Amino acid sequence: MFKIDLCQFVFNNASLIRLLKKRGKIIRGGNPQKLDEINKEIQTIKKEPKTQRKFSRPCAAFITFDKIHGAKTVSKYFKEVMKQEKSTKKKSKKDVFRSQNFEEDDDSEEEEAELPTLLGGPIKLKKTCNPSDYLYENMQQPRWVYMKKVFWALTFILISALLVFKMVYSLKKSAQ
Repeated sequence: MFKIDLCQFVFNNASLIRLLKKRGKIIRGGNPQKLDEINKEIQTIKKEPKTQRKFSRPCAAFITFDKIHGAKTVSKYFKEVMKQEKSTKKKSKKDVFRSQNFEEDDDSEEEEAELPTLLGGPIKLKKTCNPSDYLYENMQQPRWVYMKKVFWALTFILISALLVFKMVYSLKKSAQ
């Protein structure tokens, strides 16, 4: 057996998040007229049946297992199921051919492999890199904040390099 440590679901709600970010900027700006407009827009999006389903059904899940053995077991299981599915598809084509030629085979009762499904859709597995705390800490950080940090780090390195160069140059000059 294996143990699942963490299961995080991902929802397709980028449009709603964009509107909520816009709403936050409007609140900070103090514009009540635009706030009413954006609130109405958010409510209309939330009330549409198509978007309600899209927002409430997960489109992906990130599953973290307790040990690597669990991930390997699940991966192996899905590979076997997919092989069985491919073989039954090939057999079903042969069965169609047999039925067209009016051949009957009574002893061909083979079990068909069913693909695992979740919420009415097939499950697809993809291996991802191991998550790190650094990734999760910086996930909510805007790009400009990251660029600002890079700028200050490069500025510090440049100033340090110039100071070292000046010190080496002045020491060489004083040694002559």
